[in-house]
Amino acid sequence: MPKSFDSITVAIVARNAEATIVRAVESALAAGAATILLVDDASDDATIKLAKAAGGGALQVVENNTPLSVGHVRSLALQHIKTPYGVWLDADDAFGESHLHNMVDALDAGADLVFAACDLLDGASGEVIKTTGIPDFMRGPGALYRSFERNWLPSLHAGFRTTAARAIGYDPDFTCVEDYDFLLRAIAGGLSISLNTDPSYHYYHYDNTISRNREKTMDYTAQALRKHKAGWLEDALERSGFSAGDAACVLASKAMFEQDFDAALTFATKAAAAEDMVAPYGAPARHISAFFAGTAAAKCGYFSDALNILEPLGNHLERPEVYNNVAVCFAACGDPSAATLSLQMALALNPAYLDAKTNLAALQAGASPQTITTHPIRQAPSRDGYSA
Repeated sequence: MPKSFDSITVAIVARNAEATIVRAVESALAAGAATILLVDDASDDATIKLAKAAGGGALQVVENNTPLSVGHVRSLALQHIKTPYGVWLDADDAFGESHLHNMVDALDAGADLVFAACDLLDGASGEVIKTTGIPDFMRGPGALYRSFERNWLPSLHAGFRTTAARAIGYDPDFTCVEDYDFLLRAIAGGLSISLNTDPSYHYYHYDNTISRNREKTMDYTAQALRKHKAGWLEDALERSGFSAGDAACVLASKAMFEQDFDAALTFATKAAAAEDMVAPYGAPARHISAFFAGTAAAKCGYFSDALNILEPLGNHLERPEVYNNVAVCFAACGDPSAATLSLQMALALNPAYLDAKTNLAALQAGASPQTITTHPIRQAPSRDGYSA
């Protein structure tokens, strides 16, 4: 039986979570939670009743009667935490038995924030889909600045020092990606961040998981990144020992998320001859920068120029996203046969690749493919794949 942890509050924010709240609360108790704070965001189901029955004397409830954004509700939770530490638990997820122990150990050792690896489970069956660990390249000195390239951490359900989390706060305007925005501002604010490789957080995937809403997620990701100027990040990367080519790729990636394609082209050009490796993709900076440069040109409508960059890149970077973007350029330049062949090559490499499937269906229907993949497909394990 795990010991009880009096120094940390398990914080759950929920709206209409009656189907999963008992599992969440029971997992927190099994991990040793002494205090569980439920901030209910205007539920009209049995969420509170079921949570109270499961949590007993360990559960505290704050009721918010008017629905708020998730950023606002997380801020409300922070205001009500009275212990020196806290840790987030989503109402449809669960803790492994070691999770609170890992969080408290890292916080006692001086960390302001702690993030853990996680197991991804199917929401319907409860079966483990895969373990998503923390990539090795995220654990070196200054490596957390790669979070401005994209989010590489498998779970953003942080353990935190309460005073530090309050100082950073959550943006009340965010209805999703509020945890990524919090992470970026915590890094920029100089907080001490610990990464735990034990997959002690259990993330349950459902078809209606908000992170699957690609358009909304991309929009809020761009908003989070725009808060941080490229010049500041460029200086931070240099101080942290990033090579010029690697840093240029990080900055180009950030600009692509922000849909600042001119800036992406500028940064990508800086790495055009760089041979240093970009660790997350296992490829030279000049190849990754060529992908960003060609893709940015395509997004600007310069399809002929983009094709001149991307088509020869396929000889060096044989990846489905290269072939997909080449196909869009071929089609825009009036060569649907070449576009079809390129999409078939993409799908041969990754039969489940949605962008290529969407584009091929458009071609087969006599339409022009429009879906451009803006970033290299992840090589590191993540929750994006949702398959083993």
